[in-house]
Amino acid sequence: MNSFWAKKTEKDGRLYWLPLNQHLEDTANVIGLLWEHWLSQGQKELIITEVGNEELAKNLTQLLGFYHDIGKLTAAFQTKKSYHQSDDLDTRLLEKLETANFSGILSLNLTNANRSLHALAGQTLLESYGVNQSFSSIVGGHHGKPVDNGQIVRNQLKSYPANYFQEEKETHPIHQKWELCQKEIFDTGLAKFGFEDAQAIPEFSQGICVILEGLLIMADWIASNEAYFPLIDLDDDGSTLNQEARLENGFKAWFKTRLWQPEPNFDVTELYKKRFSFAPRDVQEKLSTAIENSSQPGIIIVEAPMGVGKTEAALVAVEQLAFKTGRSGMFFGLPTQATSNGIFSRVNTWLESITEDSHQNQSLKLLHGKATLNDEFDNISKAQGIEIDDGIDGSVVTNEWFQGRKTGILDDFIVGTKEELAIFTSLQLYALHQQGKSEPIATFDSKDNIGQALKSLRKEGDSKAIDRRFNAMITSTTFEELAVHLRHLIKLLRKNTTKVSYAQLADDLFWYQNGFSDRVKLRWGQSYYSYTPKLKETVDK
Repeated sequence: MNSFWAKKTEKDGRLYWLPLNQHLEDTANVIGLLWEHWLSQGQKELIITEVGNEELAKNLTQLLGFYHDIGKLTAAFQTKKSYHQSDDLDTRLLEKLETANFSGILSLNLTNANRSLHALAGQTLLESYGVNQSFSSIVGGHHGKPVDNGQIVRNQLKSYPANYFQEEKETHPIHQKWELCQKEIFDTGLAKFGFEDAQAIPEFSQGICVILEGLLIMADWIASNEAYFPLIDLDDDGSTLNQEARLENGFKAWFKTRLWQPEPNFDVTELYKKRFSFAPRDVQEKLSTAIENSSQPGIIIVEAPMGVGKTEAALVAVEQLAFKTGRSGMFFGLPTQATSNGIFSRVNTWLESITEDSHQNQSLKLLHGKATLNDEFDNISKAQGIEIDDGIDGSVVTNEWFQGRKTGILDDFIVGTKEELAIFTSLQLYALHQQGKSEPIATFDSKDNIGQALKSLRKEGDSKAIDRRFNAMITSTTFEELAVHLRHLIKLLRKNTTKVSYAQLADDLFWYQNGFSDRVKLRWGQSYYSYTPKLKETVDK
């Protein structure tokens, strides 16, 4: 199994690669450590509640990590040219396969190799072994785009057998050798993580699929970073690698901040004095008391005049809610870059007080297009690698890994604008809608707003139930309440083939937050309740 490659490159005339089995091992190990050290308890509880117990939940996430690139164990992927068009590198790797008795692969020319990209191939192989679609679709979508059509998966092995097995005929020894190697990886995963067979892998709900997809993508990003998990010399088969040291060094190089776990005891007066150097005002004390007395807190709305301390009340509420719900982190959304810059200093001071109490680093990010021009954000020190089990004095840091366009929203504490929140919410809804869906559900027709899409749920003569749900959404008084209703309605849309313009939805959500909520809701309502005349057959007399 050490003949298949997952990654390859040429640097300064030297050839490097990473065997596929090593990358699968790296990713399974990384996702296991993300489970232990990065996911909040609240996030883990969602998965644990669904599957039954924590050991099974963690094993399932690691199985996903181990299977995520099983689609690279195909003829289509193994004959793929290197990024830098290094003929020597490509030839040497194919020679490894020739030596392993995959005869003829050096001269193999697949005309439709791009029809079986490795994420799709992975989902196809898993489903061919009897794995349920909710699990396999996470593998199929781990590069950010789930498979558009379930029929594509079902037709893969019949339409493009050479992409998977080099030889089309099932009786050919080479075809059978590919099948044997692919099944060996599958069986290894089952045995490694304690599953008897494919049927022992449980199905997931849509919401859990989205969480696991995000976790898998993150683990793959980390395990694919050569600064953390380096490639090896082409002449090295990886069999002598110290797996424990490789994992420890790689994860520690990425791991900059511990999971924030708020203190359980809340003396409101002492907390305000410690965080802000003043005693709580009446509104602030009432808010803290209300949260303390709640059993399952949800959306909390504070209406008060300017100057009474709503910002400080919100920050203390974050600490209380994080403890009560087992969550970690905060997104502080504001209307503009200017207001984000203004609040950033106050959030930074609050977070410094938290790190002094916990003696742990916490990562803070200012998230907007001109964040690097903010002197205070620019002066926050960059995070250094820490020992997972060692104690350190805490401070506020910025984590370089979260500075990217795609990873910024994953940071622990974020001060951003409503634009980022609108885009993020729209992407969440898209992921919820598309996950495990066999047809593409996104459209780029900007004229179609969400009201038009939801109109498809109305049944002639019996639309009261969906109308009540729509009216509850359209009368939402906060963005958070609106998002909750949208999530429920998007789940209902999964039952038909209606497409949604998520780009338009993001635009609407932005304006909703910036003083135009009535106008946005009016347009949605007009589209939803608009009359569509029936087409009647007429006969000329």
